[in-house]
Amino acid sequence: MVHEIFHQQIGGSQLPPVYTHSFRLDEKVDWLSFQVSLFRKCWFGFYVWDPDRVLRVQYLYGQAPPILLLHREPEKSSGLTLSGDLPLGEWKIEVTGVDTPLSEGSHHPIEYRIEMKGGRGEPEGGLSILPQGSQVWATKEKQKNGFELFDYPWEREIDSDERWYKGDFHTHTRFSDGKMSPREGMDQALKMGLDFFVATDHHVVPTGWIEDKVLVIPGIEVTSTKGHFNALGIRKWLDYRITSPDGGMEKEEGMMRLLRETRENGGLTSINHPRLEPWHWQFRDTPLELIDTIEIWNDPTYPFNPQATEEALKLWNLLWNEGYRIWGIGGSDSHLRPDESYTEGGEPSLIGDPGTYVFADGLSASKILDAVRKGRVYVSRGPLMDVFVQIGEKIFPLGSDITEGLNRSEQGRFTYGVQLSYSSYPVILRWVVNGEEVFHQAVTGDGLYRQSFEWGERGYDWMRVEVRDEEGRLLAFTNPIYHGERKPQIFTWGELLERAR
Repeated sequence: MVHEIFHQQIGGSQLPPVYTHSFRLDEKVDWLSFQVSLFRKCWFGFYVWDPDRVLRVQYLYGQAPPILLLHREPEKSSGLTLSGDLPLGEWKIEVTGVDTPLSEGSHHPIEYRIEMKGGRGEPEGGLSILPQGSQVWATKEKQKNGFELFDYPWEREIDSDERWYKGDFHTHTRFSDGKMSPREGMDQALKMGLDFFVATDHHVVPTGWIEDKVLVIPGIEVTSTKGHFNALGIRKWLDYRITSPDGGMEKEEGMMRLLRETRENGGLTSINHPRLEPWHWQFRDTPLELIDTIEIWNDPTYPFNPQATEEALKLWNLLWNEGYRIWGIGGSDSHLRPDESYTEGGEPSLIGDPGTYVFADGLSASKILDAVRKGRVYVSRGPLMDVFVQIGEKIFPLGSDITEGLNRSEQGRFTYGVQLSYSSYPVILRWVVNGEEVFHQAVTGDGLYRQSFEWGERGYDWMRVEVRDEEGRLLAFTNPIYHGERKPQIFTWGELLERAR
């Protein structure tokens, strides 16, 4: 039996607030357990590295169980661990804790205790862990450093139909600070009619998940004190640590690297709740060309989000007016149980609210991500939509460049059609061109609603549609269609904010 206790205090005058412990394995074991005790709430996590410099355990204090089990056998290992052989030699536990911007330090010390045990056979007394589930996406085998999700089935199709698939690009579980287990989250996703969701817990990349009818796509919410972004469809662990040579997620240089690496490894970058303080995006040097999507609509039930969403729409308008083709998505950012709300008597905060609908020719991780890259997306809290642009006999989907079609049409004429399916309450359809409403129509009930436009010889234009209720509250929005090109005159997030003033 291996048994060690690490009791330490970090933070206060220590900057950055990190500490590294080490222990040796001189005899073969089947498992290692890590029991965490923290003496106050804060952002606190640790990583366990084996002698081969492979990351074997990720942990973030929040709702996660206080005990993690790293086992040789995948079905016995905790979620967020890399099961497999436990090699002999020196292991390291890297601890980090911060609850204020690093430039200010941690005002109050962070005291913690980690009890590590290891042995052969089964752990004594049985351990209450949060397992990774029957889908195992990564194990020790084939790893070199960090870890890659070698076993995730990117091309496996759950459905082969070409249709709209309902999803959620921002979700949380007890693997970080959400209140539901992966099983409870999956059950709620099924109740909400989701076809897919992206698992984006803070700071941790999932190494597996439970299996059911809903497609789960791996992701991570890189959670800095200066803003959050989701790496959607990430294929490997990203080194966001503040101990990285470039400062990781807390420095401009490090954050730019993380955005680039997300793309280089097959993922999409998504700036989360960009105008929701204090979690808004504050990295002013971020190149706009590194942003694939923006989370325009974040949890509509959170009290400050309706206004933050309207401000995000304004930023999005500016980006498209500059010529950037950055797509808009939604995310529930769900942390609560389905019977809980952020306000007394308020709406529950649910996974899939809002729903982000993606038009794809099959339900697989690769096809969903590829469809998002093309802008085949609308976001809704209720109304179901089918949207198309028609030029002559040709139909163009959302996200399309319709330049060629307009060049062949008479006077640049086209029709924008919206098929609505929803309950019978009155709504307002708004056609938005270059950031300004050009037409609105009050409608009631299901139906196909069309408007004709002429863009003629104009050099660059884009158009999207919003659905709002009679009080002006947002119910749905589409991504743009566009024609022509415009060379941007602003290049960083800071310049975008200045333009928005």
